[in-house]
Amino acid sequence: MPITRQAIASQQERSELILAYLPRVRWIAMNVSGRLPYTVALEDLISIGVLGLISAIDRFDASQNVKLETYADYRIRGSILDSIRGLAVCGKTLFGRRISPVSC
Repeated sequence: MPITRQAIASQQERSELILAYLPRVRWIAMNVSGRLPYTVALEDLISIGVLGLISAIDRFDASQNVKLETYADYRIRGSILDSIRGLAVCGKTLFGRRISPVSC
């Protein structure tokens, strides 16, 4: 099946958006890493954040009257926090009580 010119343009736009929002991913990961123990690497948080950014760009719906920045922020932060919860031994309810994952 041949690739249409429209698909190539959308892939180029997608790549440009990903590259444009990478500094935002790093900023969010740095803010989250400030509240974590030193054993959690910043690079791991950034890589998980990039996956969240890619899913945000793929699932963004412009007809909802929400900025892409706002939607991407929630998706990036959510994917980072979900990965941290997956690493922790404790349940999700302890995160709501502001207990650090180290003390679980």
